[in-house]
Amino acid sequence: MARSDIFQDVVGDILPISVSLDRYQELMRLPIAAFNGLLKPADGSYDCPTIWQQTDLDQLYENLRLAQEQREVEVGFYLAPTYIIEEYPYSNPIILKKKHLQLIGLETVTDIELGVDFSAQLLANDNITITVTVDFTDASQIHVFYPDEDVEITPKSKSISGIIATIVIPKARLVDPIYNINYNPSDSDELRLYEDTQWYLTTVDVKRIHYAENGGIDLVWDPDPCLNESSETVQTAKGLIDNYRLGIVNAFPAVFTSETAWTYGRFTKFRIPDRIRIRYVSGMVDARGQMLTARLSHTQPNNLSPCEICWRDDVVPHPSKLNTPYGITKAAVDAWIADSRYRIGHGGMVKA
Repeated sequence: MARSDIFQDVVGDILPISVSLDRYQELMRLPIAAFNGLLKPADGSYDCPTIWQQTDLDQLYENLRLAQEQREVEVGFYLAPTYIIEEYPYSNPIILKKKHLQLIGLETVTDIELGVDFSAQLLANDNITITVTVDFTDASQIHVFYPDEDVEITPKSKSISGIIATIVIPKARLVDPIYNINYNPSDSDELRLYEDTQWYLTTVDVKRIHYAENGGIDLVWDPDPCLNESSETVQTAKGLIDNYRLGIVNAFPAVFTSETAWTYGRFTKFRIPDRIRIRYVSGMVDARGQMLTARLSHTQPNNLSPCEICWRDDVVPHPSKLNTPYGITKAAVDAWIADSRYRIGHGGMVKA
């Protein structure tokens, strides 16, 4: 997978990116091997067969993040599904800060199989096929990672039939990260030929990421010094979503009894809770929005993409001559017009 580690050493959580480097390659229809630093003769038929250097990918990644942040400020919600843990003063219903609620649940990561070996396929195949045994049916919960890392690899497809999950990954996305450095592709001693197996990983880790409804919402009472309490009191609750787009949720004390059943009850204490703690996934992603982010990334002052064909039309002034918060270029104006319609409003007031 094309990857950038420029934010990996930042303390604190890194929000998900709405357009990954791999997704950018797909949107711009760039040759997958060259984008991942490999020379594949068949790539010469593409409009831009340029081999990307690691500094190119790092700069692109930063520009995609900057474009995403610009748009998120304008629209008022995340542009990629994002796991959030928040606390609010108790009320019912709750109006969440982040809109386009997807689900309520406790993020749970479990190992499916670590160190899955695919080395025998590297010589002959453009796509690597991995099969693992699973005990669930939702293929979107399958995630592939670099060995012993929390960095994901983007598969081409994922499917489940019975208890067997099949994952297909383009070989070019399996370049070993030790080679994420610049090199001289005109030097035959440094040239990374696509068919040469030495550049690739030989194993990956496969994990399941899902969101357990049990544990999604806690009702919380602060310690009562009159009762000599030293810790908070917590009671589980069932969340009922009134409005996904606006993030409006009702929460009722309940006990999880099975995969789909809850038993409703009363508050643990004889007063309403002080706080409510909620874990949820929020954000909206669609193909059109991803293209807007990709195009807006081309307008960043430090855009140095080696494939001018991708961005040259985006950086010219828009025919309307509009001056927007994003700028005056075609990509900036198109993104701002779309985002001014995406913006979430409340009671006739639009979020600034």
